[in-house]
Parts: sequence; C-alpha cells; structure tokens
Amino acid sequence: LVGSFSSARLREFRTLCRGTVPTSAGPAEVALFRLCPSGRVAARLVGHPVEALQIPVRSKRIPLATRAMIRRAHRAGVQVHVWTVDDAELMGELIDRGVDGLISDRTDLLKDVLTQRGLWRETDDDTASNQNGGAIADLAP
Repeated sequence: LVGSFSSARLREFRTLCRGTVPTSAGPAEVALFRLCPSGRVAARLVGHPVEALQIPVRSKRIPLATRAMIRRAHRAGVQVHVWTVDDAELMGELIDRGVDGLISDRTDLLKDVLTQRGLWRETDDDTASNQNGGAIADLAP
C-alpha cells in the first residue's frame, strides 16, 4: 500500500503502476470521503480504486476518524488507518470505532492495548517482525 500527502505524486505513481499497486487516498480524496454523505458516492467521485484512508484523528479542528466516516469508508470497501496514535485510551476508542489500522510511535503501548483486547498474536513470520518481536494484530471485527 502506497500513500502520500501529495495528490500529484499519487496520480503520477498510479499512472506509472497502471493500478497494479494499491494506494491510499490523498488529501483531496480524504476530503471527498469526509464531505460526501455516502462512501460509495465518494469512491465514484475519486474515480480510481483507493485501498485505504490513512488519516489523523482530526485535521485542524475537523474530526476525521469519526464512526460515521469509518462506516462510509467501509461501505465503499475502503479501510481506515489512523496516525499517529500514541495514547492507549485513544487507541482503544479508535478500535471501538472500527478502524482497520493504527500507526503509532508507541508500539509498546499499542501491543499492550491489542493484547488486552485479544487482538495480538505472536508469530514466527519474519515479515511481521518489529522491535517487539514478530506479531500480527487483527483489528477486523
């Protein structure tokens, strides 16, 4: 999954890859998902496949990672990944809202939250390894 804060760079990447590599939504595409009453309408307006919205909890004073926006994205088949979440309580709230992924600088806290919720399982797979050892977290309901 490739993402960028630059819509122009995402467009160029998508053109070069001819849709063979999944991408996340750029800022303008996130705005469509935030403003449209339907995720399916937003997805049609975007005009190309978007695998995920990779968003902050809020942008300035505008909340982005709301239950409603997460539902809209899911109805359109789009995952929601929230960054950068370094607070255990907020991690739990976002999991309860239905996010598909959390990006954090505090992987130790994230592991604790996921373990408490039964969402963390150890693995020997080197591709899933990180500083805490190999692990997979399944946030899907």
